[in-house]
Amino acid sequence: MLVRIASGLSAREEPVNSAEALHNICTEASKIALRSERDTGATSVAVTSLQKLTTTYIASLSKPTALQVIRNLALTTARCFRPRAWEPPAAPGMTEEERRIAQAAAASIQTAASRVTGGITEVELAAHTLKACTDALQTMTRGGNLTQDLACSASLVAILKAINNIASESRSLAANVAPQLVQVLSGLLGFGLSLPGPRAKQEGGAGGAASAAAVFVPPHRREKSSPRVGRNARQLSTGGAVDGSASEADGVDDPINASKVRLGALACLQACVRADSSSVHSSWQALFPSYSTPQVFRAAAPPVPLLQRCPSLLGSLLHDPHHKVRSSAAATIAMILEAPSHKKYFAIADNRSSGHRQRQGFTSASETLAQVLLVLHAALLHASAEEKEPAALAACLRTLAIAISVTPYERLRPSTLPADVLVVVAQEVEALAALPPENTGTMLASALTSTAAVLQAQDADGAIRALLTSAASGQAGDSRLPAAPRGVQSLPRTVIDLCSSSSQGYHTRVEGMCALASLAKCHPMVLFDHLNDILALTEAALSGPSPVSPRGMKSPAKSGHQRKPSAGGAPGDSGQDRFAQQTLRVIEYILEALSCTGDMESDTTAGEVAERLAAVHIQSGTGEMLEKVMNVHVRLGMQHPSAMVRSAALACVCALGGTGLTQLTRQTQAFVVSHVTMEARSGTPAATQAAACKALGSIVSSDVLSSSFAQLESIFGTIVGCLTARVGSIKIAAAWSLANACDSVRAAVRRGALPPDQGRALTAVAAAHAVDTAAGNDKVRAHGLRALWHILSLDATQEAPSTHEGRDDRWLVAASQALQTALATGNAKVQWNACLAAGSLLGHPCSAQKGELALKVQMIVQSLLLLLQNSSNMKIRLHAAAAIREARGREVLGDCFLTAVQALINVSRSLDPVLGEDESTLQPFGPDSRAPAQPTIAQDELERGQESHRSLGTLSAQVARTVATLLGWCVVGDARPLRDVLLKRSRMLQGLLVALRDTDDEDNDKQVTLHRISGAATALVAIYASLEEACTRELDIAVCGEARHALQDLVRPAAK
Repeated sequence: MLVRIASGLSAREEPVNSAEALHNICTEASKIALRSERDTGATSVAVTSLQKLTTTYIASLSKPTALQVIRNLALTTARCFRPRAWEPPAAPGMTEEERRIAQAAAASIQTAASRVTGGITEVELAAHTLKACTDALQTMTRGGNLTQDLACSASLVAILKAINNIASESRSLAANVAPQLVQVLSGLLGFGLSLPGPRAKQEGGAGGAASAAAVFVPPHRREKSSPRVGRNARQLSTGGAVDGSASEADGVDDPINASKVRLGALACLQACVRADSSSVHSSWQALFPSYSTPQVFRAAAPPVPLLQRCPSLLGSLLHDPHHKVRSSAAATIAMILEAPSHKKYFAIADNRSSGHRQRQGFTSASETLAQVLLVLHAALLHASAEEKEPAALAACLRTLAIAISVTPYERLRPSTLPADVLVVVAQEVEALAALPPENTGTMLASALTSTAAVLQAQDADGAIRALLTSAASGQAGDSRLPAAPRGVQSLPRTVIDLCSSSSQGYHTRVEGMCALASLAKCHPMVLFDHLNDILALTEAALSGPSPVSPRGMKSPAKSGHQRKPSAGGAPGDSGQDRFAQQTLRVIEYILEALSCTGDMESDTTAGEVAERLAAVHIQSGTGEMLEKVMNVHVRLGMQHPSAMVRSAALACVCALGGTGLTQLTRQTQAFVVSHVTMEARSGTPAATQAAACKALGSIVSSDVLSSSFAQLESIFGTIVGCLTARVGSIKIAAAWSLANACDSVRAAVRRGALPPDQGRALTAVAAAHAVDTAAGNDKVRAHGLRALWHILSLDATQEAPSTHEGRDDRWLVAASQALQTALATGNAKVQWNACLAAGSLLGHPCSAQKGELALKVQMIVQSLLLLLQNSSNMKIRLHAAAAIREARGREVLGDCFLTAVQALINVSRSLDPVLGEDESTLQPFGPDSRAPAQPTIAQDELERGQESHRSLGTLSAQVARTVATLLGWCVVGDARPLRDVLLKRSRMLQGLLVALRDTDDEDNDKQVTLHRISGAATALVAIYASLEEACTRELDIAVCGEARHALQDLVRPAAK
């Protein structure tokens, strides 16, 4: 029957009438082909019959049948490439019969693979098939089994297609074979590149041999041209959009279709990364080879000698003659870099210490990853400079943007790497901007994406700021600084012209505005000379005609004031709306710089932005500029029918802040406040309401609002209403605004702009909501605790508890419970905000009252002591020590007082173990008081570490102040419970008080500090005198006498 099928008779004379019959025939035929190892005739008949059957009955081929055929024929194909054990070693590789078998099997596998789509239910069979295909690939590529001819190419393409289809349908199955498969696929990336084409074969003779032995040069590099500046429309090929095979697109001789093998291998690599991103960890050196040659990152440098002997992803990116393979290699690299696990993996890359120690016999993972990133940057920069195919160039630039986003530049050397990347992408933008828009396609948009990525790259501010500063000085004619490379100096002007050009598509213009937004966010001083152009561009985007679509036709969307808002206020999705949104993002960052608000959600100040402003001398016209921006551009944005544009305009108001709002005219102030309040109360859409609520929290600190009870009452009511929203983004913004509003009220009461009774009336409305927010999830708990801190601090300004009589302070119990829970279970930000609020609670007039509140306060004190002793975060320990110091007196600490004294003395000892052992070693407290004289590698790492390690001296000083405060509350009756710690730490306590006396602290009143030192010394003198009388050991008596006399010196100067 198989003979008749192979002869072509079955399709006409004996059709297969059922799927079951087809399954049985195909299964048996594939088994015969697999088992007939020595009988090539039977194998040929079986494979040929399978080819006829799969071609004729492709629509009736079921998935189990297709999987069975693929499995058996893949192993059969691998057998054709394996040396035959029964023949002499000198026997040739594949016979002509085996070639025909391999080609027929490849055709059947291709047909069967097309049926393995739409989900796989036969999991076990699919797993066996995938494993068989992987084993077949491994057998074919092992040693010298791989023959680079048409039969081998067809077999590899078919098996790779089957693997890709199965892996795409079931990622769990692909994850099982991914590590083994990656090793095999990396060896196929150079398949067919060493073969001479037909033209070389026709030359023959010595010339042909010499051509075959010559070093392979890819076609896209055979014509020398000056990089970047010389690139024009003739150098950029248009073959990227042509359909067909890769060889046809490039015009390269590829007689065996080897490019399809490389494309299939890259597709399977992508499937492996999607299934299990960790599968490439063991193949870093195979995919991204790095040698000991010096790495060069300049644009004019020769290419890095990668992949001249062994295939790899970087070799495919740099040297493959087919642009589709180069594009696919870039896409594969991008997929590897974008994997979530790899983003965290590359974060540990570090090669800073490689020059400080002797070379060892192994390389750490951090150094390996750093070398991978350096070589990857070199390859991508060179590929971006030399690539002529539009599709491949766009893919390289997109991959470069992703590589920039995952690279920790602060831990890589050379430190000028970010600046070198900016030079390359800036020159690329300049070269592409000079071409007609119809010739650039997506290349220009990808180049702008890379520009935005490098401008806001993490830990790259220093190198890029120096480069941009030299560019600004070059424009200003300052010859004191070195001139900036070509492209960087004109980068802002080039991008602004691209965004203003009506001939560019909206996608390119949006990416250009993203680049300007990154520049305005991280380096605003560069754009100050172009403010007028940016404002004109923003006004045109908000009220002018629609931008041009990518096909060169006008967008159907009308201008902002002519279009009707979408149903329900849904955000628009037109290109014009996205472009207008990005223009307002640039305005937002410029407003941050002008009003010096900075990142208001972080704990850092806007000092750096203020320094930049001082450097460019722009403060003189800040008020007029803010008035113009808010009255024209932001007003247009807030009245725009698109929700995304209105949200961006409200973000501009948030960036303006209270300081900027004060500089506006009364009319503009009234419009901004009323419109923001209206948007916050509107309810839809959620993104706009959240942005409006956040804007309220930003401008509430303005003197105009914080001194008006009516306006504050309206703002508090709006914020409290937003706290009840169901959408998480609105609740987060409302919680942040509530904390800012409470802070504004407390500051207004302290400076006398608002009466205290009005301030307490406002915070009474927010107290219950602050408690509820502090008991919520971690995204809002920190803001709720910060609001509690300000509310409690405002109440703590009342000196006598009698003033609180008649007030309902039952909410303090609920607040104490929320604080206790946050101290025990919150994250770092939640815990240090809880410590701040706990300090205000301990200083509250009601904190010493008896009852349930007193028990809660003592439990909070215990939690603070645990954090002070055991927390790994120095900032939390600092706030915990400061919170205990804020207590109104010993009675607030209650039964925890003596425990707190002993714990704080031990903590102070652990922070400074040499304190008090030798009087010559005593130094004042401070951040730099314990710095070593000679820097070491360990100290260098410490300085670049977390801030908790840098604040050790500050923590020591804070603990010392708290110890002095608590010792001042001690009485003679505490001598017995504190006997052991006072005798053991007598000299330490003396040194602590002396060091605290000699410390110059600008944040604390020196007279108050001296008063507390005197109180502590007085209490210790009395206690040591009591201990001296009670002790029986001569050593203890001597210690008490020595301590008492030494502490007398601290009492007398302070008493004077």
